[in-house]
Amino acid sequence: MTDRDSHTYLKLVKISKRHIQWIGLSEAAHDILAFLLVESYWTGGSLSPEELSSLAGYSRGSISVAISQLRSLGFIESRIDTGQSGRGRRPTLYATTEGLSGLILFGIRRLTLELEGFLGELEAMKVSLGDNETKARSALDTLESEVNMNLTQLRIDARKMLSSKATRVLQAETDKKK
Repeated sequence: MTDRDSHTYLKLVKISKRHIQWIGLSEAAHDILAFLLVESYWTGGSLSPEELSSLAGYSRGSISVAISQLRSLGFIESRIDTGQSGRGRRPTLYATTEGLSGLILFGIRRLTLELEGFLGELEAMKVSLGDNETKARSALDTLESEVNMNLTQLRIDARKMLSSKATRVLQAETDKKK
């Protein structure tokens, strides 16, 4: 039994998958992302398509499609396995690009875009209101104010996360030099 066969590892994958469903990926892409996310925290490493196929139970073709989807969104990155020797092509390994923080920032960007679109639609509704629709105008103004308040808070939170991440990266680089 390997570490990845452990009950805790597999349970963590299941929990991770459940909590990243909001991203709206294919079933296979959610599974692959959950395995890569857990692997990044479990071992600090990456997985090959063969390992992903074995762990997640998908065909190599399904793994390839899921990897393409995840790479296009910037959730994962690839590297050549330099640890392999011998003839032939070296395997490609995949890992999350920014771990959980990257997924949270993606969610913040996505929610920000949704709220900005909502504001645009509210503004269009206000333009179409007649002069005697004061109750409707008041409701739209109140809603617009709340959306703006939440947008401001999302932007502040995103800046804090990015700042915190930059600090961690700089600290890690400093620690390597010691």
